Amino acid sequence: MTPFARTFLGVRYDVLDLDTAAAQVAAAARRERAFRYVVTPNSKWIVRAHRGDARARTAFETAWLSLNDSRIVELLAREWFGFRLPTVTGSDLVARLFERSITPASSLVLVGGSAELEARLRRRFGVRDLRRLDPPMGLYEDDAALDAAARFVCEAPADYVFLICGMPQAEMIAERVAARGDAGGVGLCVGAAIEFLVDLRRRAPPAWRRAGLEWLHRLIADPRGHARRVFVESLPVLIVAAQARWPRRGAAG
Repeated sequence: MTPFARTFLGVRYDVLDLDTAAAQVAAAARRERAFRYVVTPNSKWIVRAHRGDARARTAFETAWLSLNDSRIVELLAREWFGFRLPTVTGSDLVARLFERSITPASSLVLVGGSAELEARLRRRFGVRDLRRLDPPMGLYEDDAALDAAARFVCEAPADYVFLICGMPQAEMIAERVAARGDAGGVGLCVGAAIEFLVDLRRRAPPAWRRAGLEWLHRLIADPRGHARRVFVESLPVLIVAAQARWPRRGAAG
């Protein structure tokens, strides 16, 4: 846990802006240093944590850095609770690292993604040392597959390990890598960030992102794929926040 950490709606966050977070990650990305990992919890994780996902909770709690990935969460923190919780999305963090810190000499590992994603990374950024694991489906309940993914990361040491196999599977793999103690570099659990970076998926325009409407852009672009995520998995964060802001009298009794 860093000196910048605080808990909001039951989830630990490190209160850092994008440039500070990117600088800390770049400084930690050395293979000779013990493996550290970064998580980017959003409103979906807050809801999931409140619904009792004990299997994945420690993966978030033991992360080196925990950065807020949601403009909605930032808005709730500011308007309902009166404190600043900057948004540092995984997509922005990854873009900043490739812009300022990752070079063709950097070593990368991808857990997840596709052969096309790997090829685009190589072409666009000239990365020479890049290895990728395509893990099986159903990782969340498959301890053997999670352990195998962690072993792959440890046996293929890299400066940057991008865990892009979905939340919370990515975080659970990162937790296992850190627990083994035989890896270096820094792991980043950053969802679709690499796909946005290489234009495999289209990200919301900057104006939408600044307005906190990236979720709406994704919903419009893919209503079938995102409706459940928005309305069932993420929107209940408003209920979680309201219960924290205005607790019922006598609820503790």
